[in-house]
Amino acid sequence: MPPASLLNATCDTETAQPRSKRARADELETHLGQNGRSVKIRWADEDCCTYHAVWLRANCMCHSCHDASQQRLYLPHHVPDNLKLLTASVRGDNFEFTTDDGHTCVHPASRLQEFSYSESSIVSRITHRRKFMTMPVSRVPVMSYDELMEGERGIWKWMNLLQRHGIVTFTGVPDEAHQVARIASRIAPVQPTIYGDTWDVVAKANPENIAYSPLGLVLHMDLLAYESAPGVQLLHCRRFDDGIIGGGSFFSDSFAAAYRLQEKAPHHFEVLTRVHATFHKHNEDQHMVYRRPHIVIDDRGELVAVNWSPPFEGPLQAKEEDVEAYYQAYKAFAKEIEDERHLLRFRMSPNTCTTFLNRRILHARDEYKAVGEQQRVLEGCYILQDDFLNRFRKFSSKYAPDTLWAYY
Repeated sequence: MPPASLLNATCDTETAQPRSKRARADELETHLGQNGRSVKIRWADEDCCTYHAVWLRANCMCHSCHDASQQRLYLPHHVPDNLKLLTASVRGDNFEFTTDDGHTCVHPASRLQEFSYSESSIVSRITHRRKFMTMPVSRVPVMSYDELMEGERGIWKWMNLLQRHGIVTFTGVPDEAHQVARIASRIAPVQPTIYGDTWDVVAKANPENIAYSPLGLVLHMDLLAYESAPGVQLLHCRRFDDGIIGGGSFFSDSFAAAYRLQEKAPHHFEVLTRVHATFHKHNEDQHMVYRRPHIVIDDRGELVAVNWSPPFEGPLQAKEEDVEAYYQAYKAFAKEIEDERHLLRFRMSPNTCTTFLNRRILHARDEYKAVGEQQRVLEGCYILQDDFLNRFRKFSSKYAPDTLWAYY
């Protein structure tokens, strides 16, 4: 059985969440500036945000600019050059801006706050994400299968815990084939892959994947040879006989490891954001190849994604001057990822299902030895990253609207 500290962990889904700066439009100040090229809005909490005329016109929410499906009717390249704002006014919870092309732009105050691009707003989002992504995973959040199946609240709790901690275990899962797909379907249909909709992790002769053997697995992400690698992985433990020696699972938070690398060795971090690794799956039946950097950052240098799967990497194809630096950086990152102080270890138990973010939480397994008819059997499946995030944002808008702005 997993240690009690893992199974009995309680997680407050309401804590460590960002708070928005919601305010009524009539509580705010507006000031036109730059000869009408922009407007400054001072919110009730004294935060001051600038919005440019071209941005307000391109993103106008009036019925002539957006239809009922929220699709654009007025396109950004239609905005006149050197557009100017003539007036800024408040009507209920909306701002209205008239522009010198004869249009009245309508923007809900809440939407302007949600999509503010002021430095303070961006820093607030980054601060939250960093706090969220570096949160130590010292114990696995646990939910019951029945709680998930009862209704939307259970689905929301699961997604929220996954997004925050990266890993959640369900207890009380029926020992039936394809239950793992039923759990996944609470969020979205399973993501089909070269292994099918669902697949069994069990030792067999001549395996097409090392996972289907009793050998140990190093920390990795699955299917990075896909352009759209899975976002969530689910593993239903159907059998793990007591006589099996070894076979314990362990996990590492790749985002936390990347932040540690950035702090300790920024030169290694930079190399891994720039040099593309090759991920491949090449055997008798498949030939998949995709190149991407191990660490992905956005236009502000903030961490966006990690790609790490040593067993499924092909030959490096990099500039000559980058080869040695790459392998030094690779070694430094591997050291952070494999640091025992940051690993979460436990032995899966029958009738549990461990779910985790495949694009953040690295998973691995110790080698195991079975005696006689003893077996270790897991059934797994995936959820597409886009499907998970789509549902997560939809539920956030319903159950935690004040936090949604932090997930863009």
